[in-house]
Amino acid sequence: MATVTLSKETAVKLFKEIGFENAASWDKERLLKRLKNISNNIDADTKIADEELDKLLDALLEADKIKIAEDEEEKPAKTKKKPAPKKKTLSKKIEELPEKKAEKEKKKNTTTSTNKPGVIATIIHSLKQGPVTRNAIAKKLAEKFPERDAAAMKRTVSRQVPHLLNKERSLNVVKTDEGYKIEGYAAKKGE
Repeated sequence: MATVTLSKETAVKLFKEIGFENAASWDKERLLKRLKNISNNIDADTKIADEELDKLLDALLEADKIKIAEDEEEKPAKTKKKPAPKKKTLSKKIEELPEKKAEKEKKKNTTTSTNKPGVIATIIHSLKQGPVTRNAIAKKLAEKFPERDAAAMKRTVSRQVPHLLNKERSLNVVKTDEGYKIEGYAAKKGE
């Protein structure tokens, strides 16, 4: 009765050699099961470039019993290394160029300031006024935000009214014959 005993590392190396690249992630139990059924995975004529592994394969195919040797000593726990600093992507490097910084600053200054309500706030304000169509809201937005793309704001209105405003803002936007409005909200005079 022939018994073959090999280390876990050797078993992993053998499986990698015959095409099982993920063998390193297998535990001892799975490796042993695969070793015992190795004849189902390859032919007896299979040759491996590494001569020692080829001889081992032949021995495994003829073996009655296969064992994975116990580790003589536990490997010391690996100390955690600090992760390498993230490399800057090309887009990040470009952003750092002086002309890009100036362009970014200029863009920041031309966008909506904190004193001026944004697009979503303007949509909500329009709905508070009473029934209004999506087109009328988009028209108001185009007037209030001439620096923005009118088509993009129209898409925003169609996504927000009523779907996202109901879902994300928990507003009760409903459709009436005249358009959309916030249900249960009565506009105050001067609003």
